[in-house]
Amino acid sequence: MKLPPNVRTNASADPMIAGRGQFSAISLASIIAIAMFMFLLEKIGVPKNYNDFLFAVFVAGTLCIIGFRSATVYYSDWFVCGTRVVAPINGMALAIMGMAGCFLLTLPGLYFSESRLAPAILAAPLAGLALSSFFTGPFISQSGTVSLGAFLAKRYKSRVLTLLVLLAVTACCLLFLWSQLSIVAALGTKFADIDKKYILFTVAIVMAITVVPGGLFAVLRANVFCYILAAVAILGAVIWLSAITTAIPFPQIGMGSAALDPVAALESQLDEVRIPRIGAGVETGWPQITSISQAVLIFLILAVGFMAMPALLSGFQPIPGPYTARKSAGWAILFCAIVLTAIPAIAAFTKLGIYSSLLGITAEEVGEDAGWIFWWSGQTAVLTPDEPLFKICGKAVQSIVEVVTACGGNPDHAVGPADIGVHGELPLYALAEIMALPEALTVLAAAGLIAASIAVANMFAFTIGSALSEDGRACFTVRALPDTARVFAARLGVLAGIAAAAALAENVNVNPLEPMLWAIAISASVIAPCLVLSIWWRRTTLLAAITGMLIPACILIAAFASRFETGFGLPWLKQTYTAMGSYLAPNASNLPVPIVAAIIAMPLAICSIVAISFLTKRPATGVGRALMHHPDPQ
Repeated sequence: MKLPPNVRTNASADPMIAGRGQFSAISLASIIAIAMFMFLLEKIGVPKNYNDFLFAVFVAGTLCIIGFRSATVYYSDWFVCGTRVVAPINGMALAIMGMAGCFLLTLPGLYFSESRLAPAILAAPLAGLALSSFFTGPFISQSGTVSLGAFLAKRYKSRVLTLLVLLAVTACCLLFLWSQLSIVAALGTKFADIDKKYILFTVAIVMAITVVPGGLFAVLRANVFCYILAAVAILGAVIWLSAITTAIPFPQIGMGSAALDPVAALESQLDEVRIPRIGAGVETGWPQITSISQAVLIFLILAVGFMAMPALLSGFQPIPGPYTARKSAGWAILFCAIVLTAIPAIAAFTKLGIYSSLLGITAEEVGEDAGWIFWWSGQTAVLTPDEPLFKICGKAVQSIVEVVTACGGNPDHAVGPADIGVHGELPLYALAEIMALPEALTVLAAAGLIAASIAVANMFAFTIGSALSEDGRACFTVRALPDTARVFAARLGVLAGIAAAAALAENVNVNPLEPMLWAIAISASVIAPCLVLSIWWRRTTLLAAITGMLIPACILIAAFASRFETGFGLPWLKQTYTAMGSYLAPNASNLPVPIVAAIIAMPLAICSIVAISFLTKRPATGVGRALMHHPDPQ
């Protein structure tokens, strides 16, 4: 909704929105100050759990303060309509979407094991941001709507299509929100040793206090804070290492001479004597990909899924035009790349530290030279909860006696690469301890992961509220509601989304990567074809758009049913999907089910939209023009 030029909202007067930069500077200064205080506490011998508690209170308290400070009763503020958020600030808020917990957790392991999938996973969020800035993002705010369903309803004026979009958006956002809350709960349980249900309850309360009072206005501010925290926390240890070893505080540049060269020399010697490298068989949560074509397919689905992700499109709402949208996306790609492109350095320094501290020592010397393994052997991974983060001779160990026992009972057994088992999540958590840096950096890394996951969850919770409020009303009534009632309904939708995702995270034990991939599959195959063709091809008809959503939705449902022996009690459903998958995606047998389903569904959706559009009556002249031509306001 565009406001008249003379209307001034709380959001437009906010220092963050106005571009003066105080909020970002204060956030950075406070994060550095609390980190320095944690280092001091560690030096004077304060137990580690005190630092954990201190930082948790700092993060939760800051997010709650942001929520209270952003509280508004105005529709225009809650949805950030009619304001002009400066490109760098909005770019920082968008960048956090590419740093979802599952990506941050899997990337170090993929690079540690030198998987061909690693570049694809790293590049997919960046490509999704770039594609969104061109094909989808700018046109959301241009239409004057605040939800994806309302955007397409302006094009087709159909309640049926609006209902389909509402269902797709709600399912997509709920799955992604479930994934993020599962990660936060697992990390909190690991580092704070608190029952999962209490962590989920606390996180749900913090999210509600953050999002419900201020809506997107609050989410933007929270995302900026969480991005700064995640960047400082995740990159802190590797920047430190790069600076002290090469005098270059940029790990993307300095890791070559500091980590890659020594690791390459060691592994060359291992190859000469035919000893397997330490990265062999690392568990990452992803299947072992040996084909470049499979990596390309995964990259394609992830990039297209990000391009049309409803929560990412919500982040484009406050952008007034295509030029500003692309400028914001450029900043988002830069900010996201700063963090993601440093992850290979995290993996390289971790591998160097493990080689340096473990190779050549005996089983009984492990505790003297690498005592950190006892803590991390006792911790399990987030993405694969049954797997310990570290193993010696195939077993998780808690003491020297267990190390000796695991290695055949011989205290003089020389530890070799084949005896070392590393989980792919370990580098992100344990780099500081492996390289003998302050332990507070480990707490920072965990806090950065949690902050990034909460920030992404906030955006998805807001999007659920917007969809239920705007699209739900449009589906069942034509009567216009007062702005206060629309904001109230959106707030109820946010609370319902958070509660449903928290309940799923508590009661359904699943690899958090799986619901995230199903969300991306919905976005890539159900939402993206209909959305992109509706914007860019005016020949698209209503029946084609509806069919183009129903066909991929049915394929995804059949794919989900194929995971169960009974196929929802419909054996033919499972058999039909299995036959279709073997015919349309014969080289994708070892890929995750949601990825395979999207590979099948996306081209069928595109073909069905094009075919039915040609078989049905051409839309009236000018239909769709309002979605395409809106220059930036002066």
